[in-house]
Amino acid sequence: MFCTYCGREVPDGVVFCPGCGARLSGGPAPAAAPASASTSSTVAAISSVILPGSYHLYRGDYANGAGLMFSYLLVLILTAWAGRSDIAASTGLYAAVLIVCAVAWISIIVLAAITAVEKVNTYS
Repeated sequence: MFCTYCGREVPDGVVFCPGCGARLSGGPAPAAAPASASTSSTVAAISSVILPGSYHLYRGDYANGAGLMFSYLLVLILTAWAGRSDIAASTGLYAAVLIVCAVAWISIIVLAAITAVEKVNTYS
């Protein structure tokens, strides 16, 4: 059976949930785990792709959330700077900066999504 509060699997006959400590009712528990943990993981990953660090800030992890947002904004500024006409005129420099920005951007988004999903899993 599963805890109706946190969704963790609980052995039969247990009075309190080992995950959240909630008192389990005497009635039958739901047959399947609630979809909230899976939905939360999806929401965390999507919000972290849209704006890296947003889910961390929402859950109170200010250091990691601010770090991810700062890194993301720094890459955006660097990309905009590289698009200026005098830098874009130097094709080699422009290409190098855009490649660095693309790699950094992808790394930040992947890191944000992975850590957000891990954060959801530790709370559920």
